[in-house]
Amino acid sequence: MDNVKNASPIQSKVGAIFIPVRDVKKAKTWYCKMLGIPETDKEELGHLFVLPLEGVDVILDEMPMWSNKETLSVYKAPAFMFKTENINTSYEYMKKMGADLVTEVQNSQWFVCKDLDGNHIMICQ
Repeated sequence: MDNVKNASPIQSKVGAIFIPVRDVKKAKTWYCKMLGIPETDKEELGHLFVLPLEGVDVILDEMPMWSNKETLSVYKAPAFMFKTENINTSYEYMKKMGADLVTEVQNSQWFVCKDLDGNHIMICQ
Protein backbone atom coordinates (compact mmCIF):
# COMPACT_ATOMS: atom_id res chain seq x y z
CA MET A 1 0.00 0.00 0.00
CA ASP A 2 2.83 2.42 0.80
CA ASN A 3 4.29 1.98 -2.69
CA VAL A 4 0.95 2.77 -4.27
CA LYS A 5 0.43 5.78 -2.02
CA ASN A 6 3.89 7.15 -2.80
CA ALA A 7 3.42 6.59 -6.53
CA SER A 8 0.57 9.11 -6.77
CA PRO A 9 0.66 12.84 -6.13
CA ILE A 10 -3.10 12.70 -5.41
CA GLN A 11 -3.99 12.47 -1.73
CA SER A 12 -6.31 9.70 -0.54
CA LYS A 13 -8.84 12.02 1.08
CA VAL A 14 -11.85 14.01 -0.07
CA GLY A 15 -11.37 17.77 0.09
CA ALA A 16 -14.86 18.91 -0.90
CA ILE A 17 -18.18 17.83 -2.35
CA PHE A 18 -19.83 20.08 -4.93
CA ILE A 19 -23.62 20.37 -5.09
CA PRO A 20 -24.99 21.86 -8.32
CA VAL A 21 -27.56 24.62 -7.65
CA ARG A 22 -29.50 27.09 -9.81
CA ASP A 23 -29.47 29.99 -7.34
CA VAL A 24 -26.62 30.01 -4.82
CA LYS A 25 -28.34 32.58 -2.56
CA LYS A 26 -31.56 30.52 -2.22
CA ALA A 27 -29.59 27.28 -1.84
CA LYS A 28 -27.39 28.83 0.84
CA THR A 29 -30.46 29.88 2.86
CA TRP A 30 -32.06 26.43 2.49
CA TYR A 31 -28.94 24.44 3.46
CA CYS A 32 -28.07 26.74 6.38
CA LYS A 33 -31.61 26.34 7.73
CA MET A 34 -31.52 22.57 7.20
CA LEU A 35 -28.20 22.25 9.04
CA GLY A 36 -28.92 24.86 11.73
CA ILE A 37 -25.85 26.91 10.88
CA PRO A 38 -25.55 30.69 10.60
CA GLU A 39 -26.00 32.12 7.13
CA THR A 40 -23.23 34.46 6.03
CA ASP A 41 -22.86 36.72 3.01
CA LYS A 42 -19.58 35.09 2.04
CA GLU A 43 -20.18 33.93 -1.52
CA GLU A 44 -17.16 33.36 -3.71
CA LEU A 45 -16.77 34.27 -7.37
CA GLY A 46 -20.47 35.17 -7.45
CA HIS A 47 -21.58 31.59 -8.05
CA LEU A 48 -20.50 29.39 -5.13
CA PHE A 49 -20.75 29.15 -1.37
CA VAL A 50 -18.76 26.92 1.00
CA LEU A 51 -20.99 25.71 3.82
CA PRO A 52 -19.24 26.26 7.18
CA LEU A 53 -19.18 22.61 8.29
CA GLU A 54 -16.97 20.34 10.34
CA GLY A 55 -14.96 17.91 8.19
CA VAL A 56 -15.24 17.78 4.41
CA ASP A 57 -16.32 21.02 2.74
CA VAL A 58 -19.66 21.08 0.94
CA ILE A 59 -19.71 23.67 -1.83
CA LEU A 60 -22.96 24.96 -3.33
CA ASP A 61 -22.08 25.91 -6.92
CA GLU A 62 -24.08 27.28 -9.85
CA MET A 63 -21.51 25.51 -12.06
CA PRO A 64 -21.37 28.16 -14.82
CA MET A 65 -18.54 26.33 -16.58
CA TRP A 66 -20.46 23.05 -16.83
CA SER A 67 -24.10 24.01 -17.33
CA ASN A 68 -26.63 26.79 -17.33
CA LYS A 69 -29.66 27.19 -15.08
CA GLU A 70 -31.90 25.34 -17.55
CA THR A 71 -29.59 22.35 -18.06
CA LEU A 72 -28.27 21.94 -14.52
CA SER A 73 -27.39 18.30 -13.79
CA VAL A 74 -28.59 17.31 -10.34
CA TYR A 75 -27.89 14.25 -8.20
CA LYS A 76 -30.76 11.82 -8.76
CA ALA A 77 -29.22 9.40 -6.27
CA PRO A 78 -27.61 10.51 -3.00
CA ALA A 79 -23.94 11.36 -3.59
CA PHE A 80 -23.30 11.93 0.11
CA MET A 81 -25.14 11.91 3.42
CA PHE A 82 -25.55 14.14 6.42
CA LYS A 83 -25.47 12.54 9.89
CA THR A 84 -28.10 12.84 12.59
CA GLU A 85 -28.45 11.54 16.13
CA ASN A 86 -32.24 11.20 15.80
CA ILE A 87 -33.58 10.10 12.43
CA ASN A 88 -37.26 10.57 13.31
CA THR A 89 -36.77 14.11 14.62
CA SER A 90 -34.75 14.93 11.49
CA TYR A 91 -37.46 13.51 9.23
CA GLU A 92 -40.12 15.63 10.94
CA TYR A 93 -37.86 18.69 10.74
CA MET A 94 -37.40 18.27 6.98
CA LYS A 95 -41.14 17.72 6.59
CA LYS A 96 -41.82 21.02 8.42
CA MET A 97 -39.22 22.73 6.20
CA GLY A 98 -41.32 21.67 3.23
CA ALA A 99 -38.59 19.48 1.75
CA ASP A 100 -39.62 17.05 -0.96
CA LEU A 101 -39.30 13.75 0.92
CA VAL A 102 -38.29 10.96 -1.48
CA THR A 103 -38.57 8.17 1.10
CA GLU A 104 -39.95 7.70 4.55
CA VAL A 105 -37.53 6.63 7.29
CA GLN A 106 -36.05 3.32 6.16
CA ASN A 107 -34.91 0.59 8.59
CA SER A 108 -35.08 3.18 11.39
CA GLN A 109 -31.77 4.50 10.01
CA TRP A 110 -32.09 6.82 7.00
CA PHE A 111 -34.27 8.77 4.59
CA VAL A 112 -33.78 10.73 1.38
CA CYS A 113 -35.12 14.17 0.50
CA LYS A 114 -34.56 16.65 -2.32
CA ASP A 115 -33.10 20.13 -2.06
CA LEU A 116 -34.57 23.13 -3.91
CA ASP A 117 -32.92 22.01 -7.17
CA GLY A 118 -33.91 18.35 -6.94
CA ASN A 119 -30.58 16.98 -5.65
CA HIS A 120 -31.16 13.84 -3.58
CA ILE A 121 -29.75 14.11 -0.06
CA MET A 122 -29.52 11.24 2.42
CA ILE A 123 -29.89 11.82 6.15
CA CYS A 124 -28.57 8.89 8.19
CA GLN A 125 -28.43 7.96 11.88
